[in-house]
Amino acid sequence: MLLVTSRPAESVAAALLVAASVAVALPLPVAGALIGAFGAGLAWLGAYRRDEEASRAWLHTGWALGVLSLVLSANLHAWGMPVSWVLAAITAWAVQRVFPSVRWVAWSLVWAASHAVLAWAGLALSTGAPVALILPWFALASVLVAVVPSLRPWVPQHGRVSVVLRAVSVLELALAMFVVPGGFEREAVAALAAVGVAVWLAVRDAKDDEPAGVWLGTLALTCGVVTARVSWGASVGLPESVAALVLAFVAAVVSGRVATQLEAVSTELARVARWWPLVGLVTAPWGSPTSLSVLLVAMAVHYVVLARLEPSRGVSSVLGAVAFNAAVVVQWVGLGWSEPQYLLIPAGLSGLVLVHVFANELGDVWSARLRAVAVGLVYAAAAFRPLALDAPWAFFLCVALCVAGVGAGVALRLRSFVTLGSVFLVTTVVATLVRWGVREPRLGALFLSGLGLAVVAFMVVVTTKKAELLERYKRVRGALERWEG
Repeated sequence: MLLVTSRPAESVAAALLVAASVAVALPLPVAGALIGAFGAGLAWLGAYRRDEEASRAWLHTGWALGVLSLVLSANLHAWGMPVSWVLAAITAWAVQRVFPSVRWVAWSLVWAASHAVLAWAGLALSTGAPVALILPWFALASVLVAVVPSLRPWVPQHGRVSVVLRAVSVLELALAMFVVPGGFEREAVAALAAVGVAVWLAVRDAKDDEPAGVWLGTLALTCGVVTARVSWGASVGLPESVAALVLAFVAAVVSGRVATQLEAVSTELARVARWWPLVGLVTAPWGSPTSLSVLLVAMAVHYVVLARLEPSRGVSSVLGAVAFNAAVVVQWVGLGWSEPQYLLIPAGLSGLVLVHVFANELGDVWSARLRAVAVGLVYAAAAFRPLALDAPWAFFLCVALCVAGVGAGVALRLRSFVTLGSVFLVTTVVATLVRWGVREPRLGALFLSGLGLAVVAFMVVVTTKKAELLERYKRVRGALERWEG
C-alpha cells in the first residue's frame, strides 16, 4: 500500500522494507534476482509516471536496488549472477529514458550483462578446459553489442559508445592471441565471427568516410585471424607476416581507388599500407635467413609500389631502401660470407635512389653532396680489397664498377660519378701495378719503364700541342661545369 502513496519518502521506505525482507528470508541468489526485478519494475514505473516528484523517487530507488542486487549476486557460480546483471541493464535503460546523458552507462551495463551471462555459462558448462577460452566469446559479445549503436550513429553518444565497444573487442582478441591454447575449434569460429562483424562495421564506417573504422577493422582482422589460427593449433610464423604484407598491399590499392571520394579513409588506409608490414616482422622467421630475406625483399617491392601510388613518396622510399638493404645483410650473414665492405655497394646505390627521390627537398647543393657520398661508398667498397690485398677478382670487379660508374656519369651528366670513378680507377690500377712490381722485379722494371715512356710521351705532346691541349681542356672544363654535381 505504501508503494502507491504520493509521498516519495514513504515509497522509498516501503521499497527498502521489501528489499530487506526478501534479503533476509531467501537465499542470496534468489534474493538478488528478486530485488533486481523489483528495482527494474520500480525504475520503469518511475520512468513512465507523470508525477515528477514521486517518479524520480521510484526511479532512484529502482537503480539503488539494482546495485544492491549486484552486490548480493557476486558469486559467479550462482544462477542469480547473470540474472542480476541483465536486470541491472534493464534498470539502466529506464534511467536513461529520464536522463539521456547516461545512455553510455546503459550500454556499459548491456556489455557487462553479456559478459556475465557468458562467464556463468562457461563455468556451468565447463569440462575442465582453460579459462582463457572465454576470451574469443567475450570479443564476439562486445562487437555484437556495438552493432546497434553503430547502426544508429545519429543518436547522441552512440558514436563514441560504438568505438569503445569495438576497441574492447579488439583488446579481448589481442589478449586471446597470447593465452588461448591450441586445439579448440569452437573458439576459433567465435574469433572469426567477431572478425566478420568488426570488418562489416568497418566497411560501413568507411562508406561514411569515418577513419576510425579503418584501424578498428584492421586490428580486429589481424588479432582475430591470429587467434583463430592459434585456437586451431597452428604455429605463428611466416604465414602471419605474409598475411600482414598482403593486407598492407590491399590497403594501398584501396587507398588509391577511393582517394578522391573518401579522403579521410584513404589517408588511414595509406598509413596501414605503410606501417603494417613492419607489424608483420614480429612473427617473421628470424631463425631462417633465407625466408627472412625473401620477406624483406617482398617488403621492399611493396614500398616501391606504394611510393609510386602516393603523392608524397618520401617515407615509403626510405622504408623500401631500408628493407632492401636489410634483406642483403640478412642473406649475407646467413650464408656466412666474408668481405662485409661489399655491403656498402647496395647501401650506396640505395642512397643514390633516395637522393633522386628527395631532390626537390634537398636542393641542388645538398643533392650533389649526398650523391657524391653515396657513389663514393660504392667506389670505396669496390676498391678496398684490391688496394689492401692481392685479389685479382676484386681488382677486375673494381675496374668494371668504376668504368660503369664513369659511363653512367657521362650519360647522366653527373660530375661526381666521373670524378670519383676516375680517381678510384687510377688509384686501384696504380696500386695493383706497384704491388705486382714489388713482388715480381721483372714486372716492376717493365712497369717503371712503361711509366717513364708515358711521362716522356706526355711531355712531348704537351710541348708540341700546348695550345690545342689547352683549348680542349677549356672545352671539357666548361662542359663539366654545366653538369650536375
